[in-house]
This record gives sequence, C-alpha cells and structure tokens, in this order.
Amino acid sequence: MSDSPSVETLKDALSTPSAYPHEPAQITFEQTHISLVALAPPWVYKIKKPVSLSFLDFSTLERRRHFCEQEVRLNQRLAPDTYEDVVPIVETDAGLRVDADPAAGEVVEVAVKMRYLNPSHFFDARLARGEASASDIDRVVRTLCAFYQSCPSRPEVAEAGRIDRLRAVTEENFAEAEEQVGTLLSQAAHDALAFYADRFYDL
Repeated sequence: MSDSPSVETLKDALSTPSAYPHEPAQITFEQTHISLVALAPPWVYKIKKPVSLSFLDFSTLERRRHFCEQEVRLNQRLAPDTYEDVVPIVETDAGLRVDADPAAGEVVEVAVKMRYLNPSHFFDARLARGEASASDIDRVVRTLCAFYQSCPSRPEVAEAGRIDRLRAVTEENFAEAEEQVGTLLSQAAHDALAFYADRFYDL
C-alpha cells in the first residue's frame, strides 16, 4: 500500500480487537476535524488526519509523524504518565496493525499512544456531580502558572501571542469549521462557540 489509508479505512480496521497488541474488549472512536482517536482501554491512539489547513499541515506521513513526536514531547512536560510514545500503524498480511513491528509490513500511518483516562474523573464530570471545588481550580491554575513562568520566551512567541494574531487564527478556524456543521458539530454549537470567542477577545 503506497498511500496512507483513508480515515474510513482506518476506523473500520481499528474497530477490530486483533488490530491492537492487547486486543481490547471495548473500542470506541472520537473525531475532530484534524484527528481520529481510537479509545481502546487501557490505551488511546490518536491519529492525525491527512489535512492541510491555514494553521497546520498534516498532508504527508512525514509531517504527521513529526507533529505526533512534537505532541508527545511537549505534552509529556505536564502529563508524563499519560503520553507514552509515537507508534506505527503497519499494513501486514493480516491487515492494519497498531504498534506492530515495522518489519512485519509497511508503515502506512502513525499514532500518538496515550494512557486511557476514565471520563468519570474529568473535570466536567466532577462538576456535574458536585465534586469539584474552587480549591481544585486554584491548584490547576497554580500548576499552569508555574509551568508557563518556567518556559523561556522568544520574540516570535510574543509576536504569535498578540491579540490580533490570535483573533485572526480563531476566525480562520471558525470559517473552516463551517464545512463540518451538520457532521461534527451543530450550527447552534458553532455559533455559540464563535459568539463566546468574540466576547473573550472583546473583554
């Protein structure tokens, strides 16, 4: 197989437990306009879609591999126990296999391998159950403040963080997301997100 498999082909192939080394009992999927995520406890595999947008270019396997590696490198700083590695998806005689030996066939895609996190522990779920407190939010804020203060800054970072630059990127995102209305999100959700983004920049 010389071309990378389509998102539909990947999803179909990765719906089978034998596609994974641990043969998970349950497999579900989440999608965004740039990623396909296979949740196969105790692991999660995030695959970047072969898309090229104004703010990113995942159009080749080499670029997707590069940005997967960068995602793991950057996110391990705050979540070292969650982000594991970048693993190959190999086209073998038996079909597509995740985290297989590259010698078993052709590497046609790559994925970020992460530890599965129980959704019941997510902050929104804890809020819904009345289990989250202001002290929890303060703890997150303190962690992030210390992290950002420890990160070196450069002129290009300051330039990219200008409000007008951020707003332009946000507006481009919403314009491109219009194509996904009716499939990945509703018109109401799109409009609400755009409205609150505008309010944020106008503060």
